Amino acid sequence: TPSVAAFLSAGFRFAAEVDLPDKRAALMIRDRVLRDVL
Repeated sequence: TPSVAAFLSAGFRFAAEVDLPDKRAALMIRDRVLRDVL
């Protein structure tokens, strides 16, 4: 999806899919070590 692509381009990585009551969500993680680099 466009939102997942935006998070990936911002330095986040896809960690998992989460099942919510009405939809599925992507769990995105950004490592703190890489914050200063990005």
